Amino acid sequence: IIQNYDHYITKHCVQKIQEKLPLETLYHPCFALLAEYDRENNTEYLRTLIAYLQNNCSISASANALFIHRNSLQYRIKKIEELLDIRIATSEERFNMLFSSFLIS
Repeated sequence: IIQNYDHYITKHCVQKIQEKLPLETLYHPCFALLAEYDRENNTEYLRTLIAYLQNNCSISASANALFIHRNSLQYRIKKIEELLDIRIATSEERFNMLFSSFLIS
């Protein structure tokens, strides 16, 4: 299997960090909030956020990855942003959330 450098280095860094620190201390707080919301409301907001972050906040790519219509994705992202009270694509927390997404997936 051929992997590009970015994919390899991210995976390698995450693996090394996981060896040194407890995993739950590395998650961005919004992930716990969305996981709880998903449990209580039977939604898939955490999965949606992870796909959105890992697809560079691209609506089309994220919708394709999730096998949903782009309008459905836009609705979910709007609801997630309301719950978290942030604008994901422009948030300073975006990189931290992206890093956490690699720990989960």
